[in-house]
Amino acid sequence: MTERNSPEYLRQGLDEGRFVIAYTLSDHFQKDLVEQALEEADIPHAVRMSGESEFALIFEDAQGYGTVLVRKEDAERVGQLLDEIRASDAEAAETVREMFDKDSPAEE
Repeated sequence: MTERNSPEYLRQGLDEGRFVIAYTLSDHFQKDLVEQALEEADIPHAVRMSGESEFALIFEDAQGYGTVLVRKEDAERVGQLLDEIRASDAEAAETVREMFDKDSPAEE
């Protein structure tokens, strides 16, 4: 029997349609953020790092840092959760931008 977290098990699940790629990660920060959100929502998932293949460095720009795999039946829920994360990240970025774009009192 193939181990549940092995690359072979995940690849077989993708091939059979049991798992779907929910998100392509661009860096370690995104990995931590997405994993934390999925764990808090109690959604089973696996992260398949691009570095797990022998050609990882060649294709890293195209493949991303890694992919988040979820069960097919969880895909819609995960999509909504990821939309919420992206929205909150955009709000945080805008807040920081506003903080630094305003004239500081020392300049007046």
